[in-house]
Amino acid sequence: MRVRVAMKDIQEICGSLVAVLRAATLVFVAACLWSLTGVAVAADVSPITSWTTGTTGPSRTTSGDDRLLIFTAGMEDGATETVTSVTYGGQALTEIIGQTTGSGFYGGAQIFYLDEAGISAATSNTFSVTWSGNVNVSFYAARMYENVDQTTPIRDSDQGNSPSSSPNPITTPAMTVVAGDYVVAAAQCGNQNSYTWNNSFTEGTDSGSGSAQHSTADKLITSSGTQVASATNGGPNRQVILGAVLQSVPEVAEIFYVRPDGNDTNSGTGSSASEAWATLAAAVDKTALGPADIVYVMTGTYTGEITPSVDGSSSQPIQFIADTSGAQFGTAGAVTITTTGGNEVFDLNDDDYLEFVGFTIQAVDNGSGQQAIELDNSDGIAFRQCEIYDADRHGVDVGNNSSLELENCLIRDNESDGIRLSSGTLVVMNCTIVNSGSDGIEQDGGSSTITNSIIANNSSDGLDRDGGTMTHTYNCVFGSGDQDFEGVSQATGEITSDPLFTSASDFHLLSSSPCIDTGTASGSPPNVDLENVERPAGSGYDMGCYEFRSEKGHWALDETSGTTAADSSGAGNDGTLSGTTFTSSSVSVCPTGSTGLSLDGTNDYVDLPDLDFDYSGGFSIAMWIKPTATPSTHCALLGISNGQDVDDIWFGWVPGTGLEIYISDTTDGGTTRWLDDLNDPTLDVWHHVAVTVDGSGNATMYRNGISIATGYVSLPANTNRTENHIGDSVWLDHFEGEIDDVRFEAGVYTAAEVSALYGLLAHWKFDETSGTTFVDSSGNGHDGAFAGGTPTWVDGKVNNAVDFDTSGDYADTDANFTPPATGTIAFWMKVDGAPSARERILGLGGDWEIRHEPNGELTFDINGEGGSDVGAFFHSNTKVTSSSRWYHVAAVFDDVTDTFEVYIDGVLDNSGTNTMTAQSANILSFGTRTGSTEYWVGKLDEVQIFDRMLCSDEIQEIYSSAPTTTLRIIRWLEQR
Repeated sequence: MRVRVAMKDIQEICGSLVAVLRAATLVFVAACLWSLTGVAVAADVSPITSWTTGTTGPSRTTSGDDRLLIFTAGMEDGATETVTSVTYGGQALTEIIGQTTGSGFYGGAQIFYLDEAGISAATSNTFSVTWSGNVNVSFYAARMYENVDQTTPIRDSDQGNSPSSSPNPITTPAMTVVAGDYVVAAAQCGNQNSYTWNNSFTEGTDSGSGSAQHSTADKLITSSGTQVASATNGGPNRQVILGAVLQSVPEVAEIFYVRPDGNDTNSGTGSSASEAWATLAAAVDKTALGPADIVYVMTGTYTGEITPSVDGSSSQPIQFIADTSGAQFGTAGAVTITTTGGNEVFDLNDDDYLEFVGFTIQAVDNGSGQQAIELDNSDGIAFRQCEIYDADRHGVDVGNNSSLELENCLIRDNESDGIRLSSGTLVVMNCTIVNSGSDGIEQDGGSSTITNSIIANNSSDGLDRDGGTMTHTYNCVFGSGDQDFEGVSQATGEITSDPLFTSASDFHLLSSSPCIDTGTASGSPPNVDLENVERPAGSGYDMGCYEFRSEKGHWALDETSGTTAADSSGAGNDGTLSGTTFTSSSVSVCPTGSTGLSLDGTNDYVDLPDLDFDYSGGFSIAMWIKPTATPSTHCALLGISNGQDVDDIWFGWVPGTGLEIYISDTTDGGTTRWLDDLNDPTLDVWHHVAVTVDGSGNATMYRNGISIATGYVSLPANTNRTENHIGDSVWLDHFEGEIDDVRFEAGVYTAAEVSALYGLLAHWKFDETSGTTFVDSSGNGHDGAFAGGTPTWVDGKVNNAVDFDTSGDYADTDANFTPPATGTIAFWMKVDGAPSARERILGLGGDWEIRHEPNGELTFDINGEGGSDVGAFFHSNTKVTSSSRWYHVAAVFDDVTDTFEVYIDGVLDNSGTNTMTAQSANILSFGTRTGSTEYWVGKLDEVQIFDRMLCSDEIQEIYSSAPTTTLRIIRWLEQR
């Protein structure tokens, strides 16, 4: 039985499962609310009431799942008349769209909806309609539907209109639909009295006064495609039609499993050996599979030709996913599919809408002339993140009008062509096609699109078009035995340089590869590569199946058992704990929301393998630390070395001089170079620390996302280093405290990247002292300027500040700022006392702002749900009224759990719950909020916005690290 459950239940049951939902382009559905009635059979949208007219609507007690109420209004009126609000039993409806046409008196229409939550909360079935202007004639109609998908956001419906001189019929533009949807249409015309609906629409209401006519109709969609709502009136006149799609509740994926020790007679519905199927060859024939289903396949080698007999749908393909990470079965490793004799590995014939992800596909090169993958009469097939090799003929053969997408695939060492297309449609995105015995890609017919791919070292041609249409851009085509381009010419963004692979058998890119950052973002390239490395890793997309990763080590330290510190960078540099082990009670790291590692300062450390990479472009180090004791001389956070003062790269803490980067045997001939940040870290507080050294040897040290020291240290020599440790070095200088999320990378973090690691979205210091502009020091570019009044720069709590000293002073960011759904906003403020009326300190839009109230409280409408009373938002308990001091304010909020915390001067002042919804981007204003004239008068300093919830000790650290008084050195006097 096909079942549907609430999305949050799916997430709880299936963990990392992301349900595959249909993507109808034009939809009309309600806000993100499920009717949580338990498990139900997925069904088409269906009307559950008849159409009603007038202000008495369908009964609110009509039974149904995922109900949606549609209300239409038609009118013949002047140009300014419109319905401004509609309620149903006291519940406000939401307008989708309204349209009027012509001039003077004309036909106009509007359409509204109410979702399941609103229907359930209604106290009657009576509509109350409010108008603006004087309406000549008005009509109302309503109907209730069930099984409407309430998870997809509302969008404007399609619409058509005609002036009085246009002939009948009129239509809406084509609307994208999927089987099971319902199209609802409303029409209005002046001076006519009947409608005839076309395209099999069923008329619901047809009411009029003789001088105007209003009609509604709807239609169940039985096959996917496009739909046009069309109607013919009794005669030509001003007309309007609104059409909208009610999308059916999508089928939710059922999950199935395959593992080598399973049994093909099992149900396949569980991951244990007693439940899972044993072979992929059997799984692709199971009648239990249907659209949207997912089949996870455990690590191992599976032998047998894959000949599916199941189909997905265009919007809900069946996915077969190799569990290489072990997320489903607990065991990581390759999933290899191979075959025997003269069989293809995958032979798809009349199979539609299937996707295969993450497989190693090894063909049999035995002289039998078989492909690794062959497609005949099959549509909507995709292979993603697959390695395809050793075919006795073509790696991939597409024919008989099939359609195939290849994404992030490595297609190598096949006897004939890497890919051959004889007819149909082929899309190749970010693939690497190498060492083919003939052409890289040969096309005899059909249509192909090839983008961001590397086609290299193939025996005959690189790209060979003998027929059909080949569109190819931003590819690297190199080393072909005959011609790089046969039947086509080198096109936009294409290069013919050596891609510079790591080796003849390793097709990762060297740092000097011309394929790095030279791909295109057009055509929706994948957001990860073959190995799930995030794309783009640099300033642009790389060509080929591997994104160049400069990171040589990322130790998240999230393990809960054992002694292995996994390297999640993909470089394979796992570490081994010495003196300690990971436990289920590993330290909790508030800033990252994960666990970390506690080191005792005596003999605990993480031993790393040899590290050998090119430092000529610079390097970066970053981590979270929470020191619990001050070292007697120094302690290492990260030590990379070949011995004491032999090829040292040392990053650690020297009491009295702060954090230090130290390099020995530098490339400029110096013995040692170092830079200190002159700032000892506070004990028992989490700090994010980072250092970058660019290709010229210039270092920048960061503390909590902010640059605090710069200087020249030269570069380390490019040599293999064998004595490498986290929390220690060859100097036996152990760190005592907690540590988390350690990163060591070739290449230089930008200020914005360091801020992102810390979770800092924006930081306005207001230290400019002159002019009308101010800088976002986070590196994220949210700079701004005064838009009203003249800035007054004054002494601040930390260096300088800006004084909004008169009503009308305000400043705006130069571009829209996107506020976080979960995060923290912190700042210093100073006032002359409680305001006489509400003043807005900062904000954007009506639901993301901070206000100073006449009673002295601060109110936080952060991702708020609206309302005008102080109690409608969360607020401070402390009254901010003293004119003799600065206040530090921090608001922590989470719209997932609807929780908040307010801190005043580093101390928790209020906490609780408050309904929140993430807000969209807008200009961020200081001294008011966007669109408001309730100006704030006061001083503002050090405004910070984070995309994470700061810990209480972090907030205390921000507060306590500010100077208690402001001192300026006027002149040094030297006494002799």
